[in-house]
Amino acid sequence: MRVTKELRATAYHEAGHAVAAWHEHLPIRAVSVIADDDTLGRVHHPPSPASFRPDIDAGPRARTRIEAHAIAFLAGTHAERLVVQRVSDASWSEDRRRAGALLSYLCGSAEEEGAYWNLMNIRARGLMKQDQLRPALDALAAALLEHRRLSGRRARQIILEALGLTELDVTLRRIAAGQKVAS
Repeated sequence: MRVTKELRATAYHEAGHAVAAWHEHLPIRAVSVIADDDTLGRVHHPPSPASFRPDIDAGPRARTRIEAHAIAFLAGTHAERLVVQRVSDASWSEDRRRAGALLSYLCGSAEEEGAYWNLMNIRARGLMKQDQLRPALDALAAALLEHRRLSGRRARQIILEALGLTELDVTLRRIAAGQKVAS
C-alpha cells in the first residue's frame, strides 16, 4: 500500500500520543491509523477507573493523571510537526479541546486554565523533542505504516525495543523514582 504524506503525518501523530502515554505511564489498549468518521487515527485507552472523578476530587493523584493525559493529548501534534511542516487543524483542535476539558477541573478561571494549558503544551513539545525518545517515535510510526493497527501490548513492546529497554528496566526505574508499580 502506498504511503501518502497524510498517512505518514497521521502515523507520527498517533505515535506521538502513544509514546507520550507510555512515558506518562498511561495504559494503551490500541494504536491505529485507520480513519473513521471523526479521526484519521486514534490511540485507544482503557476506561478510567470509577474512582477517577476529577469533578469531585482534584487532589494530587487526580492532578497527576490529568496532567499525564493532557501531555499525551498534546504530544501528537508536536510529533507530527517533527516530520511535516503543516499540522491538521482538525486533529490539533480536537486534541487541544480534550486537554483543555481535563485541565479545566484543576483551574479556577479561564486565565489559569490558559496558563496551565500552555505549561502542558510546553511539556508535551519538550517530550517529543527529546532525542532519546525519537527512536521509539520512529519505530512506532513505521510499525503503524506497515500494520495500520497495533495492540497496546505490541505498541509498548515496539517502544521498549526501540529504546533498548525491558519491562524490568522500566519497573526498576519507577521503583527508584518512588512511583507506584503495578503488582
